[in-house]
Amino acid sequence: MANVLLTPQVITNELLRRFKNNLGFAKVAHHEDYREHFANKGAKIGDTLNLRVPVKFLATDGAVLVIQDVTENKVPLVVDTQKHTGFSFTSREETLTIDRFGDRYVNSAAVALANAAEIHGLNVCYRATPNSVGTPATPPQSTTAFAVYLSALEALDNNAAPVDDEVYMVITPNMNTYIIDALKGLFQSSAQISEQYIKGYMGKGAGFTWLRAQNLRTHTLGAFPAAPLVNGAGQLGASLNLKACGTSATGIFKAGDIIVLGASGTLVHAVNPVSGDALAGGRQFVVTADVNSDGSALAVVPIYPSIITSGPYKTCDASPGDGVQVYPFGTASYVSPQGMSFHREAYAWACVPLDLPKAVEWKARQTDPDTGISIRCVSQYDIVNDVFATRCDIMFGWVAPRPEWGCRVCS
Repeated sequence: MANVLLTPQVITNELLRRFKNNLGFAKVAHHEDYREHFANKGAKIGDTLNLRVPVKFLATDGAVLVIQDVTENKVPLVVDTQKHTGFSFTSREETLTIDRFGDRYVNSAAVALANAAEIHGLNVCYRATPNSVGTPATPPQSTTAFAVYLSALEALDNNAAPVDDEVYMVITPNMNTYIIDALKGLFQSSAQISEQYIKGYMGKGAGFTWLRAQNLRTHTLGAFPAAPLVNGAGQLGASLNLKACGTSATGIFKAGDIIVLGASGTLVHAVNPVSGDALAGGRQFVVTADVNSDGSALAVVPIYPSIITSGPYKTCDASPGDGVQVYPFGTASYVSPQGMSFHREAYAWACVPLDLPKAVEWKARQTDPDTGISIRCVSQYDIVNDVFATRCDIMFGWVAPRPEWGCRVCS
């Protein structure tokens, strides 16, 4: 029997529901309703929303008041990525029930859009994350696997990530094969799973909520110079000058590569972000853009975090000396799937409403009231062929406001 209630709004509602149900990583990353900023008529902010990062202060001694400078850091969330799926159906097929119409058309559109949003987000987030554990090109396995995942939790603790129920471990199917047997006795059920479906949900254990995801990204490491050296002492900030990088070499570092500065007596140490005390391990920096060397074997490498050696935003115990060797994390040109451990607030995204066009057969837009996730459907009738050409669109953006609260798990 034909479903006379198969309206544009019903179709779009079903698309939104299935889109949300196919989210895994994006479901647990920070997202909220930003419509008041992006869709407020007469007061739109363009495509960028600046997210505030909490101010840091130092505790000072004695009764005399010491006024500290306030540095308010903001991270831009740019909503500039549009993805869509397109399909057509006949006027006769429009009489299908919503379940049949959903299975035939809507489900595939929802899966494609959800995967597109997550792949984009994972590319942004892993490349922004400076912490990494494991061995590139070698999945955590055997008796050492559990220790690798615990070291990821240690990295979050060392960077003062909140200790609560919003810490996640997202792993690849291959990583899952090696770890599931070791952790099967530790997994616990969660009330959350009964309240909202999360794709790939595995359970709770070892301080994480575990998810399995097929969309986790694979990183191809840079070509890496044989023994790159710091070029000049006392460097601070978000870039590092290097020498001995090979003459006019392409791709010596890739966005997402991890580096450590020095070894043994020359090692630049990570610090406790609260006390500023040096930690035992080296400070890991992530390369934020692809790097080539010039004709003099020199290179400028953009890094995160910035090299800051004092004050409330201190990131490491010292600036590297001239000639200190730079050690990449991994082997040149290796391919390494990237598992992700993180606190929910490490990464954020927004999916905002798109305008509805006027000159179309039908149109509808649905926005989730809790998260602000929004989807638009538009259909135009082709009188010659008696079909409705239909497109389903999302507009979104991703950012990593607190990437130090994440840690990559190499595989």
